[in-house]
Parts: sequence; C-alpha cells; structure tokens
Amino acid sequence: MDERSFKAAIRNIREEMGLTQDEFANMLSIDSSTIWRLEEGNTRILNKYVYRISKKTGRSVLEILVGKEKAGILEEGQDCKEQIAALKDYYESVIANLNDYIKVLKDKIEKKEKE
Repeated sequence: MDERSFKAAIRNIREEMGLTQDEFANMLSIDSSTIWRLEEGNTRILNKYVYRISKKTGRSVLEILVGKEKAGILEEGQDCKEQIAALKDYYESVIANLNDYIKVLKDKIEKKEKE
C-alpha cells in the first residue's frame, strides 16, 4: 500500500487504531459511506474531513495528507532533497487523484448527454 496517497494514509490510520470503517465513521461523526469513499479515492479530499480525522486521531494534518513516513521526513527537517522528493510525490498523487476525478465527471457528463 502506498502511504504517500491520501486514501492509503486514511486506511492505515484506521487500521492502526484497529477500527472498522463503521467504527471509524462513528468516531468522526460522519457517514460510514464517506469513509469508504475516502479510502477508495471516490470523493474529493475536503478540509473538514482532514481536520476532523486529525483532531479525533491525534495525528498531524501532514501525516494524514502525505503518510507517516513522508511526514516524519518533513517534520524532522532532514535533507532538502528528501523534503522536495516527498512534496513532489505528494503533489503528483494529488494531481493523479484530480485527473481521475475529472475523468469521472467527464464520463458522467457524456452519459447524461447521451440520455
């Protein structure tokens, strides 16, 4: 599992806490289908979810966004090349997620136009 992606980071946090998706959703006071969509990458990353997960799990927002390993590199202030690589990996995954989201939206629009 790629900890650099948001969806993997969410799943890893939930699994490290030993919670099911339903239990995690209850803890966060959100619908369990939202957790499923976040972990599957089927929903946009919304600030309210990131903040809520951070607050309820005691994890940093950085760890949630880039994963535990990359957050550790950035927080420890290690070599700039590692920091740049971590940020590059993170933003590449964000761009890939956004491109996937755009494709889904385009497909939905095409489907609606055909109807």
